[in-house]
Amino acid sequence: MARFPLRPPVAVAAPQPAAPPPIEEFFDIPDEEPISSGYTIRSLFWKATIWLLVALGIQTLASLSPSLVELVYSQTIYFHISRLLTYVNRYFSISLGEIFFGMVIIWFFLWTIWYLRRAFRGETRVFDVIKILFLHLAWTFSTLFVLFLLLWGLNFQRMPISDSMGLIRRPARSDELQAIGARIYSGINKNYDDAAAGQSWAGTSRLPMPMARLNEILEASFQNTPMLGAARQGGLGVPKPLYSSRIAGVFGAEGFFIPYSGEPLYNEAVPNCDLPFVIARQKAHQRGFAREDEANLVAYIICTNASDPYVRYSGFLHGIKVLEEIEKSGVGQYRDKVGRGPSTDLDARIDYWFKTKSEYPDTLLQRLTGLYLRINRVRRGYENFDEDNPLIIGYYLKSPTFQPRESSPASVPPATTAPQTTAPR
Repeated sequence: MARFPLRPPVAVAAPQPAAPPPIEEFFDIPDEEPISSGYTIRSLFWKATIWLLVALGIQTLASLSPSLVELVYSQTIYFHISRLLTYVNRYFSISLGEIFFGMVIIWFFLWTIWYLRRAFRGETRVFDVIKILFLHLAWTFSTLFVLFLLLWGLNFQRMPISDSMGLIRRPARSDELQAIGARIYSGINKNYDDAAAGQSWAGTSRLPMPMARLNEILEASFQNTPMLGAARQGGLGVPKPLYSSRIAGVFGAEGFFIPYSGEPLYNEAVPNCDLPFVIARQKAHQRGFAREDEANLVAYIICTNASDPYVRYSGFLHGIKVLEEIEKSGVGQYRDKVGRGPSTDLDARIDYWFKTKSEYPDTLLQRLTGLYLRINRVRRGYENFDEDNPLIIGYYLKSPTFQPRESSPASVPPATTAPQTTAPR
């Protein structure tokens, strides 16, 4: 039985008399069986392509029936998948997913360096090295993509959260935007003051609790939010810090969710004021909210309704981007109404990312993230991170306790351009 080629064929000089120059022949090493005519490199490429096309076909069919995906996959099948992955990774304090991808990257890097070195020494051909490398990449990508869809990725095709939560999607009136702006900046100031009571914050704020306690608060908020439906249920793995947080900071990343291990990961070096929201967003991904705007909305709802004032403060601080959009609509000025303490945190956020992230890695990650989102049928790609502004406004319009201060016939749709004070993803 022929084997999958793990390395290119080796060039061996056949023994010849001293006078004539050696004649090189290329053949597979003795401990591996040659690839049969029915199992050629070309056929392996085609099989990987077919495997990938089948996965894309499943994704396309799922996109045609979001309500079916919501009912059968997101609220039923994925519920059991996430618990199974939690059962495996809960015994490890470090991220299994981070280790897995680190090993994959190291493997391909060392494999390429080793066999290119052998090719330059005449022990194999460069063309064979490149051919086998692309074969490995094709099979790795197609296999991981199929697993991605089955383990989590079909959540991209579920019902829009605006439908499942019944959010108001009409353009907000000017008086409604004014009331929303007041709700956000007052939430920032009040919860900062409540959290700062008894604390000695000389400059920026600091997380006034251990990470285990923060996770308990966020988990309780998830389970006490009925509008999340089945996603409110607990029993999921705890968030874990990225072992490569410094590298993630260079790329401008706040955190990741690893679908293959079900682990929400966060960059532990981000400013403390952002940590609760960052972790809540990854926990939203863990619960099946795949789109970035929807995960942002869920994190905002969870944080602003949490029992702890600092967690609420972190959630409302994310709403600073909504205040900036309201200002662009010409409704009022709200950014200047944010207190000195929160303003110090916002300045520290900007300063942190200015000093930490690097231009080219940040741009590379943005483009890869945009490509990843478009592959999963998120039309605007990376801009989806900032499409939560209308969702947050729709959430307030739906809220039974929301009351605009006055009536106005003006209709002002919320904009969705990226604000400058929001942190990288």
